[in-house]
Amino acid sequence: MEAWLLRGLVMRKIQVTVHKDGTTTTDFDGFVGPACLQEAEKLRERLARFGIVMEQTNFVAKPELSVTEGTSQSQTEVQQEG
Repeated sequence: MEAWLLRGLVMRKIQVTVHKDGTTTTDFDGFVGPACLQEAEKLRERLARFGIVMEQTNFVAKPELSVTEGTSQSQTEVQQEG
């Protein structure tokens, strides 16, 4: 399942992969800072309305998580190096 969200000129994508054993992997692309965490919570809430309960068992942060709105990733990398 893929969901595309348009926010300004930034294309956001949520991809949920359901594995044969019933586990899922969710990937958030195009999100800046903690916006992906907020969308993950919204997704869990929406699925719960249909009786689908998703539990977070593993979390892997992407570099974009540390980027704030209005700051590009390259700007953040320079700030971290300096």
